[in-house]
Amino acid sequence: MTAAAHAATVLRTLLEHGPVARDGIAAHAVTEPHRRLRQTTELLLGGLLRELAGPTDGVGPSRIPLSLHTGAVGGRSPRDCTSACPP
Repeated sequence: MTAAAHAATVLRTLLEHGPVARDGIAAHAVTEPHRRLRQTTELLLGGLLRELAGPTDGVGPSRIPLSLHTGAVGGRSPRDCTSACPP
């Protein structure tokens, strides 16, 4: 599967299932963990995804819900969105 196909799988999963954490994306879309991490990071940086408010117990990014970013496009570092990114 190509990088574009993996990205499309992540986007399709979020479109069909709404906000989903990275580990939930794996449950809906059969992707390898390293590819899922790479694709979600690239989509976040490209401004196509955003991180929502999620668990604050230090469990890591795999539990923070992601959603499609439908507002103004502007890439962000995932580190800029550790708790919540504004729409």
